Amino acid sequence: MTTNILFKELAYKVTGMAFRIHSKLGSGLLESIYEKAFCIELNYSGIPFTCQHAFPLYYRNELIGNYIADLVIDNSIIVELKSVKELNKIMVAAPAHPCARGICPSLDFSSDY
Repeated sequence: MTTNILFKELAYKVTGMAFRIHSKLGSGLLESIYEKAFCIELNYSGIPFTCQHAFPLYYRNELIGNYIADLVIDNSIIVELKSVKELNKIMVAAPAHPCARGICPSLDFSSDY
């Protein structure tokens, strides 16, 4: 089976950061602690990112709420942090769900955050 990884180089860097954070902090902390550690890693790396980025969700052209991404890295990768013993199907599907269903047809990264 062949896997096509989008933004391969960036994905490997982000994965490396996640492993580095986990090896230094271990498990069992709050997600907010891991998010702060991730922000420190990203700052050191020089990779642009935003934390707690709100993506507006629309239904029939009406705003119904926001999808809040933990991290948006280099306008390319959305990271959802989880501090749990095991991921369930809902946790895995949740980050892709709004866009996969066409609820947020455009993600505008050009505006000021």
